[in-house]
Amino acid sequence: MFSFSPRRGACSSPQPFPHRPHRPHREERKSLATFRLSSAVPILILVLLLFPAFSAQVHAGTFTDALGRKVDLPDSPRRIVSLAPHLTEILFAIGAGDRVVGATAFCDYPEAARRVPRIGGFSDPSIELVLAARPDVVIATLVGNRRESVEELIRLGLPVYVSGAEAIGEIPREVRRIGAVAGAVQGGETAAR
Repeated sequence: MFSFSPRRGACSSPQPFPHRPHRPHREERKSLATFRLSSAVPILILVLLLFPAFSAQVHAGTFTDALGRKVDLPDSPRRIVSLAPHLTEILFAIGAGDRVVGATAFCDYPEAARRVPRIGGFSDPSIELVLAARPDVVIATLVGNRRESVEELIRLGLPVYVSGAEAIGEIPREVRRIGAVAGAVQGGETAAR
């Protein structure tokens, strides 16, 4: 059935021996390598496309606000309520304006901020309207928001971050913090410059 040839123990057989694995020819090896590379490219592209989403989520977590409280916030808040016009402007400037679901009556800049639902006044926001907005985070300020209103929102279990820059030189730092709180770190960094 098998016949041995004089060349280095080669044999002629209809099938190779089971203990000798099939070695693909050069052309087959090239096509296998091309197939492996071409199947890895879409996976690599998907990973690169998702990377910004992962990097944005890294910066969320626990923040210390202007009241000295530790505030736990979701990775990437999708619903933000702003309790002051300057906070609304910052949120739009950092690229989080599309996630603002509630703002005060005087939040009118930029133009897109005028289309955000109103939750009451700067010093007297409606607790009911804030709750109805179902925010992932409420951003308040030390200057202008009544402490009682902010404390009521905190007591009701809403994640409230109180912003507070006490000097002009602190504004860039506060813009960066709001960027981190809103899950828009890169936008906060850019706007702070």
